[in-house]
Amino acid sequence: MATDQHIIVSSTNELKTALAAASGGETIVLKNGNYGTIQINDNYSSMITITAENPLQATLSGINFEGASNVTVNGLNVNSHVRALKGCSDLVYTDNNFKAGIYFRDADSITVDGNEIANSYNVLTLNDVTNFRITNNDMHHAESDMLRVTGTSKYGLIENNTLHDITATPPMHPDMMQFIGIKGVNPSDIVIRGNLLYDNENTGSVYGQGIFMSESYGPGYTNMLIEDNLIAIGSPNSIYINGGQSDVLIQNNTLIPWSNDGGAVIRLTDKNGYDNSGTTVRDNVVKLIMDETGSSAIDGNYVYGRGANLENLFSGDGNVWTDFLPPSGSPVGLSSGVGAFERLRELIQNDGGTSTPTPTPTDPPTGTPTTPEPADTLPGVSDTITISTVADVLEIAPDLIPDLEEGIMRFSFNANDVDGRQGLVSRDASGWGDHLNVYLQGDTLIARFQTTDGTEILLTRDGISAGTDYDIAVTTTGEKIQLSIDGTVVDGADLDWSWTGSAEYMQIGANGWASSSGGAGFVDVFSGQISDLSFGSLTPDVPDPQEPVVTLPLPGAEEALMIRTAADVVEIAPDDVPELDTGTLNFNFNAIDTSGRQGLISRDAYGFGNHVNVYLEGDTLIARFQTEDGQQVSLSYNGIAARTNYEVAVIATGDTVALSVDGQIVDDAAMNWSWSGSDEYMQIGANGWGSAPGSAGFVEVFAGEIDGILFSDVDLPAPVPTPDIDRNELPPATAVIDFASDADVIEVAPDGVPAYDAASLSFSFNAADADQLQGLVSNDAKYSGHHLNIYLQNGNLNVRFQTPEGREVVMTLPGINAGQTYDVEVTTDGTEVALIVDGAAVQDAQLAWSWADTDQYLQIGANGWASSDGAPGYDNVFTGRISGFTFEEIAVPSAASAAAPTVIAGPMVDDETEATNTDDASGDASSFAEIMAQWFDFLRGFDAQSSSRIAETDAVASTEDDQGVIVTAEMIESVLEAHIDTSDAFIF
Repeated sequence: MATDQHIIVSSTNELKTALAAASGGETIVLKNGNYGTIQINDNYSSMITITAENPLQATLSGINFEGASNVTVNGLNVNSHVRALKGCSDLVYTDNNFKAGIYFRDADSITVDGNEIANSYNVLTLNDVTNFRITNNDMHHAESDMLRVTGTSKYGLIENNTLHDITATPPMHPDMMQFIGIKGVNPSDIVIRGNLLYDNENTGSVYGQGIFMSESYGPGYTNMLIEDNLIAIGSPNSIYINGGQSDVLIQNNTLIPWSNDGGAVIRLTDKNGYDNSGTTVRDNVVKLIMDETGSSAIDGNYVYGRGANLENLFSGDGNVWTDFLPPSGSPVGLSSGVGAFERLRELIQNDGGTSTPTPTPTDPPTGTPTTPEPADTLPGVSDTITISTVADVLEIAPDLIPDLEEGIMRFSFNANDVDGRQGLVSRDASGWGDHLNVYLQGDTLIARFQTTDGTEILLTRDGISAGTDYDIAVTTTGEKIQLSIDGTVVDGADLDWSWTGSAEYMQIGANGWASSSGGAGFVDVFSGQISDLSFGSLTPDVPDPQEPVVTLPLPGAEEALMIRTAADVVEIAPDDVPELDTGTLNFNFNAIDTSGRQGLISRDAYGFGNHVNVYLEGDTLIARFQTEDGQQVSLSYNGIAARTNYEVAVIATGDTVALSVDGQIVDDAAMNWSWSGSDEYMQIGANGWGSAPGSAGFVEVFAGEIDGILFSDVDLPAPVPTPDIDRNELPPATAVIDFASDADVIEVAPDGVPAYDAASLSFSFNAADADQLQGLVSNDAKYSGHHLNIYLQNGNLNVRFQTPEGREVVMTLPGINAGQTYDVEVTTDGTEVALIVDGAAVQDAQLAWSWADTDQYLQIGANGWASSDGAPGYDNVFTGRISGFTFEEIAVPSAASAAAPTVIAGPMVDDETEATNTDDASGDASSFAEIMAQWFDFLRGFDAQSSSRIAETDAVASTEDDQGVIVTAEMIESVLEAHIDTSDAFIF
C-alpha cells in the first residue's frame, strides 16, 4: 500500500533499509553526508522520492536502476555513474549535480529536468528510450557526445537545455546532439526546441558538431522538429541532416559562427541513398545552407553569408543567450519572424518579467525602492520631462490617475542609452494585480500587463535606438491589449484588463514593480526625455461629451491644425458650415498612430439625422452617413498607416455618397443625402456623435495633423484611365495593376524577359496584407538555379537571389505595413546585387548574378518558386496594387574594378568542407591525420611564399586556367576515400 511517509536518513545503512521497506509514496530525505552507491530493482506501486534535506549537500557515489519504476531523485550530488537499464520506467531526475554523466537503455517515461550533467565520455545517453523529457539541464565537458539518442528512442522532448564546452581530443568526433539508427531502427517523433548550444573555442582540441542526424535505416528520420535553438559552434555541421525523409522540420533557429567565421551552417547531405526530400528548412538565421541533394524545401531563411558584419546581427559571440539578441536596427530583430525570436522573447521575459521582481536600483545603493514626495498632478500633454536621477522621477498618487475601463495611454520618449533596464511609465507593485509596466530591457521595449488572478502578458518590440524619438500608445479595450510605436501596432494579445480600481502609484521615468502594493517607491531610473503623456477614452457613445474648448469659423484650406488633446479640437457652429445640396468636403490628414477610434471631421450627434462622421477605427478610414429616416451607410478604406499623408474627399451628389483617398474612389453607395439642412456643430479633430442634437460637444480626439479643409461643389472625379494589360508581357510603366486572384497575375515567358547583363528592376507596391506569404516579382523555380524572388512574409520585404552552385543571398527590410506604398528598386550588375526602398539603400551583397543567365518565367503578383525549371506556374498570389514597373539596362562595372582573385594549384579546404569522422569510425585515423597534415602544410607553405589570397568558392575553376584549380569538397572526399578502407568511416 502506498504511503505519504517522510523518512529521514543519515547513513548508508539507513538509506538501504528505507529503500528495502518502501512500497510506494515514500519520501526519503538524506541529511548532509556521503551514502555510497545505491541499487534499485523494485517496481514501486507509486512514486517514491529520494531527496536531500539541503540541496546538493547529500552525495551518492553512483546509482544503478534495473527494471525499476516510479522513482524520483532530487537535489543530490552523484559523483560517478548513473545507469537505468532493462525496462525501467517512470524515473524522474530533478535538480541534481551528476558529475559523471547519465546512461539509459531500454527505458520508458523518463524525465531529466534542471540538472547539471558533466564530465563524461557521453554526458547523457538515451538508447532505445521512449516517452522522454530532457528539459532545463546544463550539460558540459563531454569527451565525445554531449547528448546521444539512438535506436528506437521516440516520443521525446529536448527543450531549453544548455550544452557547452566539448573537451574532446583527436581522433574523437564529438557532437552536441547525436542521433543515429541502430540495428535497423531510427529515432523518431522528437522535438528539439529552445536549446543553447555553444562550444568554447578555447577548450578541447576538436570542435563539436551541432545537431547531427545521420546513419539512418529504412525509411530514414521521421517526425523530427528542430526549432528555436541558439547555436554557436565552429563546425560546418552545425545542423546536419542525412536521411530526413518524412516531416523533418528545421525552423526559426539562430546560428552564430566562431570568430574565424567557421560554423553556423545547416547542411543537408547526400549520403547512403537518402535525398532529404522530407526535410523543410525555413525562417532560420544562418551563415550558409548547404543543400547537397536539392530535394528539400528551403524558404524564408535569412542567410547572412561568409564574412558578414556580425555586430549588425547579434550582440555577442554566442557563449550566453544574450549574445543572440539582435542589436538596434538588426535585420533579424525579434519582430522579423526569422530566427529563434520566440525563445529570445521568453528568455527576456524570464530575465526581467517575474511577478515579484527585485531589481537593484542604481541610486540609492541600499537596494530599497526610492520614495520621493509624490507629484500633485499628472504632467500636461505639452510637458517634457528630462530624467537622469531619482530626483527627476515623477510619482503620481492613485487618485490623480484617470480611471478608465477602456482607453489609450500615449507618451513619447527619447533614451540617452539602451543599456540595462529602464522604466518609462509604470503602475505596478510587488505581487499580482491590475498592473502595467512599460520599460526598456536593453534595446527592447516591453509593455508588461498583470492581473489579479496571476495572468501575465508581455508585448515587445526590439530595435530601440538611443537618441531617437518614439511615440508610444498602449491601448486597452477590455478584451484586448495593444502596443503601438510611431503609429504602427507592433504587438497585441487577448486580455481582460482595465485601469479601473487600481490602487497603485504611477511612476514616470522609473519602474514601480519593487514597491509594496498601494505604496510609493521605484527602481530602474530612466535616462532621457519623456513627453506628451495623455490618456484617452475608447468608449464610443459617451453621454456627457466635453464642452468645446473653442468655437471658430471654418479653417482655410492652407491652415494646418496639429491636434493631440481636447484643447486642440476646432468646433464650428452650424451657421458657419457651408450649405451645399451636393458637393465635396476635401481635407488632408496625417495620424501619429492608428490605435483605437479617432475622429477626423464630424457633423453628428445622438440619434439619427442629417449626419456625417469621418473617423479612424484602428487603421480603417470610415465615412458614416445617416439620414433623418434612419438610413445609415458606412464607406471604408483599409490600411491607413501612421505618419503618412492622405488626401480625402467625401462626396455627396444627391443620390450617391462616395469616399475618395489620394484621388481614387475607394468606396461608394446609393444614398439620398445632402450637406444642407443640418443643425449640428462640426468638429475637426474629434467625433461629435456623443453630443445632443444641435449642441456642441465631442469625444475621441484625433492625434495628428489635419489641413487643406475645403468645401466645393465638385462632383465625382473622373476615374484615372489604366492602359490595357497583356498578362503575358511586361506591363508599361504607366500601368496600375490590382491583384486579388490568379486571373490578375502577369506571367512572362523567358524570351520576353530582357537578357541584360546589368539591370535595374523598379516598381511600387501597396499590400492589402503584409503578413501573409505573397509574391511581388519572381523569376524563380524549384531547387537551386539562377533565380530571383521578391516577396512579402511576416511584415518583411524579402529579395532572394540563388545561383546554380547553391549560393543564396536574401536581403530583408522589416516593418512593411499594409496600405502603405513602397518604391522598390533591385539592381544587378554582374558582380553585386542591391535592394533600394523609397530611395534609401537597404542592403547589398557581392554576387555574380545576371539576367542574361536566367531561363525562368517571370511572374508579377505571385511566386514562381514552386514551378518546374523553365516552366510556367506560380502560387502565393499578391493582394494589393503594383504600379510603375520598369526594367532597364544599366552600365556594367569595368573589368578593372572587379579583378579576378588569384587561384592556386593545390587543395583548398574551408570551414564548410572539412572532413569529420563519425563515432563508429574504424578507418585509419593516423592516415587521415597524415593526409590532412600534408594538405594544410601545402597551404601554409603557399601562404608563406606568396601574397596572393586563396579564393573562396563553391565551384571548380577551369583546368585550362594557368593559375591552377580550386579543390572542392567532392575532390577532398575522393582523395580521402582512396586512403580509407571503409566508406562509412568518415562523413564529409
